[in-house]
Amino acid sequence: MDARILSLCLMLQIFRATSQEVLPPQNQLWVSYLSETSIASSKISVNADLLEVPGAFLMATAGGSYSLSSNFKLTAAYAQLWFSKENPQKNIVEFRPYLQMTSKYKWRKFDVLHRLRYEARWTEHLVNDEQKIATTFKGRVRYFLQLKYPLFDIYHQKIYAFTANEVLFHLTKSISLDQERWSGGIGIQSRDLTIQLAYMYRDKMNVSDTQNQVYNTVCVTLFHHIKI
Repeated sequence: MDARILSLCLMLQIFRATSQEVLPPQNQLWVSYLSETSIASSKISVNADLLEVPGAFLMATAGGSYSLSSNFKLTAAYAQLWFSKENPQKNIVEFRPYLQMTSKYKWRKFDVLHRLRYEARWTEHLVNDEQKIATTFKGRVRYFLQLKYPLFDIYHQKIYAFTANEVLFHLTKSISLDQERWSGGIGIQSRDLTIQLAYMYRDKMNVSDTQNQVYNTVCVTLFHHIKI
């Protein structure tokens, strides 16, 4: 089933590449800190994340999760983005509450993660020659699939490789494809900390709906699991 989903995403990417004009690619760096604090003898955990994309935006997220089982979790969170002054859309700030479901399980030697998210996005941007602030709203649905494969252990650290794909759809008057993100890399996991280095190919639909902007992105992520 997971291989078929990845094949479908690949076919979608090929179709987009042949049907849209692709703009010259841009290079980006994404640096993330993702924390989860588990409360002892409870199914509740608290999330606090920080993501910086130099020259683009800074995003802070806070929320809470409830584990229905060891493999299924519900999350409600709020994120806020502060955009760089150089962004071409003249965005200033975005307010983004979201709801999320995650499921994880073993498939052969792989750790499989599914994530489905709905986010409501209110974005403030400058109009009329930067003399007025307007707010626009867009709903968006995101589906994320990750396959993680263990490689070896060294000094009690687990080394693994992974590949992932995320597809994002706008929900306005109609459903439209916003962007797709393919990624792959390696990670080092200890008891409470995991550091991950990845390459992400991000294909984003332009505002005109006739052009794609491609981003070659290096992602550095630190996961921190805290128990209290």
